[in-house]
Amino acid sequence: MRYVTYSWGPSEVPLAPVGLPPRLYDEVGRRRLLPALQFALAVRRVVMKAVCRVVDALVPYTEVFLLPRERTVLTLYEFWGRRLREYFGHLVGGAVR
Repeated sequence: MRYVTYSWGPSEVPLAPVGLPPRLYDEVGRRRLLPALQFALAVRRVVMKAVCRVVDALVPYTEVFLLPRERTVLTLYEFWGRRLREYFGHLVGGAVR
């Protein structure tokens, strides 16, 4: 088992780091899209290289669409409701919701 994430420093959890954490928020406090897309591609590379039997995607952001469907389990623990459209905009917020 490995936790795919950014390289935040030492951890007791087995990690598969995908690089240093980028600046995630723009000038007005909203998440930036480019780091999310880069993270998604990096996660896909790690998962495909590791030939994982099961992938538990904890949040349905960009990476879930790039993971192998037959091996991916989506565990959703966030609920934002209508705020998704306010935060991400009409098009992206509607898709995420």
